[in-house]
Amino acid sequence: MISLIIPCFNGEGFLNRCLDSVLSQTYKEIELILINDGSTDSSQTIIENRRKEIEETISKFIFINQKNQGVGASCNIGFKYATGQYLCLLDVDDVLLPSSLEEQKKWLDNHNDFDLVRTNGFYVNEEQLESNKNLFEVNHDMKLKENIFSDIFHSTTYLWPGTYMIRMKLLNKIYPDREIYPSRSGQNLQFLM
Repeated sequence: MISLIIPCFNGEGFLNRCLDSVLSQTYKEIELILINDGSTDSSQTIIENRRKEIEETISKFIFINQKNQGVGASCNIGFKYATGQYLCLLDVDDVLLPSSLEEQKKWLDNHNDFDLVRTNGFYVNEEQLESNKNLFEVNHDMKLKENIFSDIFHSTTYLWPGTYMIRMKLLNKIYPDREIYPSRSGQNLQFLM
């Protein structure tokens, strides 16, 4: 199973599209952990209205409401609930391509000597949602590079949510208390580093 954490703060403009991308995944063994981080818009209503559909489509749905604490604190809450073999983070304004989770899981299943896989992605905006012209990574050598630690550390490559999957056994080893620094940004960097 894949644990997918989505922190949400005032995401009403993006939430349905994000959820549609999760529910349309070709791999359905998903544990969706959605944290409403004190939204003051209609995010909670949207989630509640889609609860039945979500529960009928994927393996497990955990919905948590909390007062606003920031994305790092939301990830910590979700991290504590995660029971999957793999973990992914997704921001509420992002979407996954339909086979994204399946292909990342398949790659990790077939490469036991790796604990993380990263895929490419596209920059899009509201006017160009279907665009596939703006790849995150255009450097061919970087696409094939196995050790990206220093590139992530020095910000010479991307680390966007939804583009990586990590084995939970590694995360449990690194974060035995399942707690990252609860900053309002930088959660992807903490998980990837």
